[in-house]
Amino acid sequence: SNFDTQHQDLQNKIDYIHPSINGTNPSHGNAVAGAAAGDTDNGIGKSSIGFDSRLRLYGMDYNHILQASYDGCHVINMSWASGCFFNSYYQNIINEVTDNGTVLVAAAGNGSTCGGPTELVYPAAYDNVIAVSSIGAYDNHEDPPGKLLQVMMSQ
Repeated sequence: SNFDTQHQDLQNKIDYIHPSINGTNPSHGNAVAGAAAGDTDNGIGKSSIGFDSRLRLYGMDYNHILQASYDGCHVINMSWASGCFFNSYYQNIINEVTDNGTVLVAAAGNGSTCGGPTELVYPAAYDNVIAVSSIGAYDNHEDPPGKLLQVMMSQ
């Protein structure tokens, strides 16, 4: 998702914005970008895990994943869902990107993305992708964080 390119924690960390990007989604995009590479020790927001990391903003599709990898990105966040079924063409793209040395991290879904918390969500479910999700205090999925889902994931 896009982020606010003028946000004080992000504006000095941006190396590239794809020309097709327009608009912002500050609620989600800023949180992800700030956690990944936001300015640290500036008295604003939170410290990031990537103190010396830079941000490059691409579109949310498989062609942009390829472009980002070949542009030299070391880690690509895919905080989006492309579907609920396996696609061998997309798996081949994922394999090419990881063979190129890029680490892929993707959202595992929000519990109801593909019909329930036990269903696979892509690109997170592809081989060679690190799937992440919000987890509550009782090892349950939360959507939004702090609100328990009605259906609990089995262990």
